[in-house]
Order: sequence, then structure tokens, then C-alpha cells
Amino acid sequence: MIRYLEIVFRSKLRLLVLILVFPLAFTAVDFYLWRTYDASELVWVDDPGTFGQGTASALGFDPYSTPAQNFARLFSNLVGTQSFNAAVADKLMTTGAIQTTAERTALITSLAQLTVSPGRVTGSGGGGGGGSQGSGGGGANGDHIITIRFICKKEALCLAVLSAVLDVFRAQYSDLKARSAATARAIYVANLKQGQADLAAATSAIEKYEASKTKSTKGAPQNTQDPILTGLQHQLDSAQKEVDNANAQILQIDTISQVTQGITNDLSVIDQPQTKAGLFGVRGLGNDNLKADAIAAASCLIAAAAYLVLVAFLDRTVRDANQISARLQKPVIAIPDYTTRRPRRRKATVSD
Repeated sequence: MIRYLEIVFRSKLRLLVLILVFPLAFTAVDFYLWRTYDASELVWVDDPGTFGQGTASALGFDPYSTPAQNFARLFSNLVGTQSFNAAVADKLMTTGAIQTTAERTALITSLAQLTVSPGRVTGSGGGGGGGSQGSGGGGANGDHIITIRFICKKEALCLAVLSAVLDVFRAQYSDLKARSAATARAIYVANLKQGQADLAAATSAIEKYEASKTKSTKGAPQNTQDPILTGLQHQLDSAQKEVDNANAQILQIDTISQVTQGITNDLSVIDQPQTKAGLFGVRGLGNDNLKADAIAAASCLIAAAAYLVLVAFLDRTVRDANQISARLQKPVIAIPDYTTRRPRRRKATVSD
């Protein structure tokens, strides 16, 4: 033990650099350069159920879930897809938030840190993210509020991403619903045209039959039961129902399109995008920074211990007569003391 203490005192400067200087330097660089910003915004969402449960069901809303939970699921269907991430990156390149292809590629990869959750969600400063969340309880945290959260290395980029995500969601969701509505509307318009043609044919058939019947039975007793006329009337009624059903479906599709446009436009930002204060009140500092600093300090401590063991292993210094005798296999009478300063001899002068 004394041997190790002697090596420590002899190499105290090197050990001090390993144990103290290197970890402090790494911590300073870590706190200054390697920050991770946790940004979020709160968005108000409306309930399409106010326009009727049929409209809400057509939009894919669960009547037993809150509007926040339903919208979180809608976001989860788009967020994370290649087209959505590419659209966000392209919008940021247009606004100048990113400028190079490398930054665009890195952003698309980092969008895996984007999460959308129902209610108010508080995240830790600088932690990891992971995927879009489409479930969870809004409850007391806000039935009409969703939290969009993004974690990245640049504060300005984090805030720009949150704004771009909302704009891209509005555009893509409205476009998808508009295309679906156009397809469905085209089908029901075709059904309406066919129904109108059937209705016109049934009406014409009844008119012709009644005209011919009037001529043939003029002056004869009238028979109240006419199976042919009854059949023609059934055809007329069926055609009318087909026309009414097609008109109703077209009206519902138009209503859903208007509701979709309305609820996407009414996605109102309650709290503007902002970054959370991290450790020690410094934005961008989080548990990841502390973990990295702790790992660096532990690595330096292990390196110092390894250095101490290596020096002790390579040290061949003898410290007393017994160690000299053991190495030389000879008796040792005394060890000259070369550390004591001898008095300097005074040179002889002529007067002496």
C-alpha cells in the first residue's frame, strides 16, 4: 500500500490530469456542444361528432374516445411515413430552416423522435423519443388538446419542425380525404344517373300502360286490381329509392368534405412551439448529458487506476537494505546517503 501511495505522490500531476482535468474538459464541451432540445406545442382539436355521429364515423373517429385520442390516431397514420417526412423536410428547405441535402437526410432520420400524444404531455429535457403515439388518455389533461413533441440537436430546427408538421398534416389529411370523397362521389353520381334513368323509364312505362289501358277499356267496368300496373309501380318506387339514396350519399359526402376542411383548418395552436428548460435551468441539458459525463469520469478513473497498476508493475526501485540483499543475494552492510548535502569545500587562497 505504501508503495502505491509513493507512486501516487510521485505521479500526482499525471493522475490529476486523468482524474480531474479530462472529465472537467469533457463536461464543458458536452454542456456547450452536445445539447438536446425538447420542443413541444399544444394544439386544440374539434369534435366532428357535433356534425353527427355518421360524419364522425365516416372520418374514422371512435365515438368512445375523446377528440384528442382520435386526432392522435389520425396523426399516427401519417407521421413517420416516408411521404410525410419528406414533405416536412421539403417545407423546411423552402423556409430555409435546412439548406443542404445532408441536412435534409439527417432531418428525415431524426423525425423518428417526433411524437403526437393526446392531452398535455410533459417530457424530460434531453431524453430520447421514439415514434408517434396514437393512444393514451386525454382525460383531465385535455379532451381537446394534443401535444406534438420533437427532440433534436438544434433549438431553432426543433421549433421549425413543429410548425411544419402541423401544416403538412393539414395538407396531406385534407388531400387524402378529398381524393377519397371524389372517388366515392363519382360512384354515387353514376348510381344517381342510373337511378334517374330507371325512374324515367318506369314513369314512361306507367304512362304508356295507362294510356293504352284507357283506350282498350273505354266504357267497360273498371277492375281495381291490375297486376301489371302494380308491377310497374314497384319498379317506379324502386327507381325512386335508388335516386333518393344516391342523393343522400352525395349530400353526406359533400358534408364530410366540408367538415374535414373545417376541422383541419381549426387545428389551433394553443401554446406556440417552445423548448423546455433542462437541467440547472439550461435549455438543452438533460439526463443524457449527465450520463455521458458520468461515463467519461468513470473511464478516466479506470484509466488512472490502470496507470497506477502499470507503473507499480514496472517499478524496480529498491527502498531498503533488505530489498537490495534479496536482489543481489549478498549481505548489505549499509546504503550510502546521497541525499544529504555536503558542505562545499572552500578553495585555498594565497593568504592561507
